[in-house]
Amino acid sequence: MSERTVNVFVLREASASALERIRAVAPGRINLTQAEERTALTAEQKKALAEAEVVAVGAGCPHDLGALAPRMQWVHANFAGITDLANRDFWGTGVTMTSARGYTGALPIAEMALTGGMMLSKNLDHAARETATRWKGREVFQPWLLSARTMGIVGLGGIGAHLARLAKGVGMRVVATRRSATERRENLDGVDVLYPASALVEMARESHFLAVCAASTPETEKLIDAEVLAALPKGAIVMNIARGEVIDEDALMAAVDSGQVGGAYLDVWVGEKEHDPDPRMANHPRIVMTPHISYRSDVPQQLGFNVFVANLAHYLNGEPMENLVEWERGY
Repeated sequence: MSERTVNVFVLREASASALERIRAVAPGRINLTQAEERTALTAEQKKALAEAEVVAVGAGCPHDLGALAPRMQWVHANFAGITDLANRDFWGTGVTMTSARGYTGALPIAEMALTGGMMLSKNLDHAARETATRWKGREVFQPWLLSARTMGIVGLGGIGAHLARLAKGVGMRVVATRRSATERRENLDGVDVLYPASALVEMARESHFLAVCAASTPETEKLIDAEVLAALPKGAIVMNIARGEVIDEDALMAAVDSGQVGGAYLDVWVGEKEHDPDPRMANHPRIVMTPHISYRSDVPQQLGFNVFVANLAHYLNGEPMENLVEWERGY
């Protein structure tokens, strides 16, 4: 490992043990400063940030980070949806960027997607609403047999891979798309059929459940549109744990209202940082929503931080880093 000293600035909440793990990557050769995001920096912290070569940030990354850290060579985002940073001044520059894509809460998110889909397919959404009034009739309960259904995953990345394994565990057939796939392949990477992203409609025709796990980029905006929804088997269930912008919400509402889509679990919605969800979705009897909390669990998830620690060792050694962001594709 190189003997040079590196200035590292962690601009987010971090425990004492986490900071010690950073120092332990190269004892005595890491000058480490930490500050809370969205709080005013002290003069000393501003000076340290101006000298920083490596910066780790959270979702509250300053818009002018590039100006605040002119010597920054590498910035790490400890979350997955890094297009949220597209309006920061370092975006698209020569700065190297990595993210926690596929690691931050991937398993809890996958579990929530499966749980939301299962809730709707077993009519438990109806049961939850009607329990207090002792139900109006049993004929509305028509639960699916999961082992007779196919899970379709849009974006077989870290979250999608966990979801595929979980769906397989309850006996489901699993199909998926992946951006890097170039042709249809069977029995690959834990799924029965892997499709290229261009074959999304073909995959949708098989999918009784459609889980949206794709990154939000200009390329994937309204990716799940009226054509994709119409291709689903009638009554299919849609789960979105990615970003609201990946689904055409007007098309989704039309499909739910017509019965083409039997229900939807949505952890996200278009413009969630600016406003509440569309009341048509929030009040619909066949739509279950949560406020972008699918990544949470009672067991702390430190995998996103693990990526940064591992990459810091790679960086110091001049080795290739994991989860490098490609500005053009947005993740």
